[in-house]
Amino acid sequence: MFRLETRSADNNLSERALTNLNEIEGAYTRVSIGEGSPLLKEHVAPLSAAADIIERTPPGYRAVAIPVNIVTGVEGWVQAGARVDVVWTTEIKGKLVTTTLVENAQVLSAERRLESQGGSDEKDDSAQRPVPSHATLLVTTNDSQRLQLAKNSGSLSLSLRGDKDVDPGNAATLSTDSIIKNRTNQKPFGMQGKVTFGGQQYVLKNYSSKMSWQ
Repeated sequence: MFRLETRSADNNLSERALTNLNEIEGAYTRVSIGEGSPLLKEHVAPLSAAADIIERTPPGYRAVAIPVNIVTGVEGWVQAGARVDVVWTTEIKGKLVTTTLVENAQVLSAERRLESQGGSDEKDDSAQRPVPSHATLLVTTNDSQRLQLAKNSGSLSLSLRGDKDVDPGNAATLSTDSIIKNRTNQKPFGMQGKVTFGGQQYVLKNYSSKMSWQ
């Protein structure tokens, strides 16, 4: 499966490349290795992926896999190491309802990859990477139960968080009615209470959906 070959000198690559086949004996791969790609030290691990996941799961936490696609997985940007919120959408009494079940969960792996795909490749080929079909999250025991129940009674999607965003989002539970209500209660953009039409000044008395003018 592997062969030794000579390549032009590259200090960065030379320090990371494995140069002896004995170094990979009994080892496991962390990522999918493409044909013709150099084998790097970060590509292999002494433990299998299953053992690695177990090692990364501290007491009181569980590793939970959920299905994702190009939309629910944020175009494939949800990768190992990322932080996400889990949003659940379901139908209650004939109305769609959405709420945030879990906040700031760590992604342990995406499509069985334990490392982000952006760090170890020689070049950034993000546009050609396949979108993961599943992502494994590190969550508390209680949250793992909620996710297992939610994914069988609605749909789950992930919202990607910034690296420095650790504060609670305080997201509210929304329904289709609340979306319409919030939209109709918005103030007209740019109006500050007084407008002029045809040389006459008018005062806006309220900002409800039924506006009156004087």
